[in-house]
Amino acid sequence: MKQRGFTIVELLIVIVVIGILAAIVIVAFNGVQNRAHATSIQSDIRSIAKVMEAARVNSTTERYPANAAALESAGVKFSKNSYNAAIFCLPGAGTTWGIAVDGKDGKSYQYTSLTNKVEEYSGKVQGTSGGDTCPAIGTSGS
Repeated sequence: MKQRGFTIVELLIVIVVIGILAAIVIVAFNGVQNRAHATSIQSDIRSIAKVMEAARVNSTTERYPANAAALESAGVKFSKNSYNAAIFCLPGAGTTWGIAVDGKDGKSYQYTSLTNKVEEYSGKVQGTSGGDTCPAIGTSGS
């Protein structure tokens, strides 16, 4: 009478193959997740830039919003799931502004009204909005 079933070696091979496939899926998922965070951050920064420009144009003084309350009323919002920290700066009496963010994708990004583009920031953004320094334009935050 023959016995039916799997040998230990066959079971171990199946377990190893499943483990390898799981590792591949996890790495691929993390890559997709990081790209989603980066895209969300860049989209948020571009939206903030548009809101800031609209607020400046609509202002009687041609100045950017000067504080958190003015930013909120101008409609500035962040996708909080993508950020570790964000610093907003408004030097030059409201004629220029910048933002630096530390994303959950492991990278930092910056934008200034002087360059009008989102760039990777080589340093690490520390603190929260209204922090002491603004790496994006190298001046004190407000």
